[in-house]
Amino acid sequence: MNICTVVGVQAEIENTASYLADWMTVIRSDRKAIFRAAADAPRAADYILGFHPDYAAAVRAAAAVGPGAGDDDNDVDPGEAVDDAGDEASSVATAA
Repeated sequence: MNICTVVGVQAEIENTASYLADWMTVIRSDRKAIFRAAADAPRAADYILGFHPDYAAAVRAAAAVGPGAGDDDNDVDPGEAVDDAGDEASSVATAA
């Protein structure tokens, strides 16, 4: 799921090569940096999406149903509900 798409922010990295070069510098100097960034990403995404009304409703609904309802990995993933809502909204918009 792309957080920017869900919350309606159009994100573009102006200078992709420079952005990647900066990350490569960090990774070369600290081999564990990529793992910390990967571990922090879901927490950051949950924090940002917590302000999105559809996501907050999906979190409440997923908590009420309980973990593992309807998915294979046996965890609560409200992002799937937000993705589904976005897909439905897109299909309605293109049909109109």
